[in-house]
Formats: sequence, structure tokens, C-alpha cells
Amino acid sequence: MKSEKRNQGSLTGRIVAFVIILILAVLWALPLIWALGTSFKDNYDIIYNPTAILPTAGHWTFDNYTAFLGDPIRPLEKWILNSLITAFGTMCFTLIVVSLAAYSFVFVDWKGRTAVYSLILVTIMIPNIAGIVPMYSMINSFDWAGSLIALIIPGCANATLLFIVRQFFLGIPHELIESAKVDGANSFKTFVRVVLPLGKSPLILTALFSFMWNWNDMLWPQIVMNSATSDMWTLPSGMVYLANAQDAQYANIIAAAILSSLPVVILYLILQRYIIQGVSRSGLK
Repeated sequence: MKSEKRNQGSLTGRIVAFVIILILAVLWALPLIWALGTSFKDNYDIIYNPTAILPTAGHWTFDNYTAFLGDPIRPLEKWILNSLITAFGTMCFTLIVVSLAAYSFVFVDWKGRTAVYSLILVTIMIPNIAGIVPMYSMINSFDWAGSLIALIIPGCANATLLFIVRQFFLGIPHELIESAKVDGANSFKTFVRVVLPLGKSPLILTALFSFMWNWNDMLWPQIVMNSATSDMWTLPSGMVYLANAQDAQYANIIAAAILSSLPVVILYLILQRYIIQGVSRSGLK
């Protein structure tokens, strides 16, 4: 009897949890579904039928996705290309910097290692906006303002991503490193042939986070690309311009927002298995 009651209570708990999760999932997905349906509406339907998820009959259109093609004032394709260049560039440099730094903090014994790592972790608690003025001064002194390199280099050193990768590297047995050294491998060969293959999952997680943060970044590009022409903007900067324009076309803005979310969604779907492994093996909760 006790066993049956326990099983029945467990089943009831799972049903309640499933219902709650289902409700939360619907609440999370509903705005996305509305945005996707609204991107196919014309401006008349958006103004007079704003709450409908799908366009009304006779108001379906794909013009919102094609309106930017060849537009010299709103070069959406160039904004997307610039965002891809900066996001992929930052991602590649971040992987190099973070993985080498994590290897140094875990497997290389040098004086002051713990103190330096502690100072790096402290920077996580400092708001990013606090470093904008000195960062801009540095970028301006290098004469990088208005160029895409000003969007790539500052994001390469990330304390949060360093923490994720280091947490995983701590779980790699030091015996493997010592065995590689006994076989004649130097530190770089050990890093490339032993540590990197074992750290594939957290590094993929790091790559996705770096790409996503840079792809969605709006504030820093707005500041550092202020003097650049519109064909040098990234997609978030272009979205701000579209939203603040006097003749703002809301249907076009929503369509551009849908397009801006596709790369991150596609990357997540492709790398989902590695992301879950990376989170579980890096000790993140």
C-alpha cells in the first residue's frame, strides 16, 4: 500500500511538473510565434490587426524580407555580413586566448598563478559599461575606431568563458599530461594533442557563447562605429537605426529581427549535443 501511494504521488508530481513546464514553454514561445507571423503582415494589417498571430486573408506578403535587398540606405545584407565577420572573428580569437589561458592556469606551474586568476575572476563582477570609456580611448589611440577590428579584438579576453574552460580542464587527470611529457611532448604538443581533444565540448560551448554575445551586442558597436558609414554597421546597430527612423516600417523591423535570430538558432540546433555536454562537464548549474 505504501509503495502504491508513493508511486501514485510520484506520478502526480510528474504530471504537475509537466503541466507547469508546458505552460511556461507556451508563454515563452508565443511572442516568437507572433513575431514570425507578423513578419509576413503588411503595415495595414499590423496597425489594424496587431494581436493576430497570422496575417488576415489578402494581407500575406514576403516584401518585408525583400525590402532591404539593394537598398543603399538600409543595406541589411551588409549588416548581416559585418555581424558574421565580427562574431566569427571574435569567436576564433576567443577560443585561442581562453583555451591557452585555461591550460596555463591548470597545467603550468608558475608563481602567482592563483592570485592572477583571482583578479581575473573579480572582473566578472565589474559591469561591462564601466570599461567602455577606457576601452574606447584605447581603440581610438590605435586608430581602429570605425573599423571591424575594433569590434573583434576587445571581446577576445572573456573571464566568464575562461572560468568555463578552466573548470573542465581541472577534471583532466594530470597523469595524462605527465605521460605526454614522458613521451617527449612539449607543452604546446600536449595542449594540442591531449587537452584540446578532451575539451571539445566546453570549447564548443565557449564558441557558441562568444558568437551569441558578439552577434547580439548593440552598445559597443553603436559607440565605436559612430563615425563609420552605414555599410560598416553591424546588424544590431542597423536595427536601432530602423527602429528610430521617422518613417519606421514595423513589418520590416520585425522581419529583420527574425533574420537576426536565425544564425544563433541554427548554431544551437547543430551543436546542441555538445552544448549540453559542455555545461554538465564544466560544473555549471
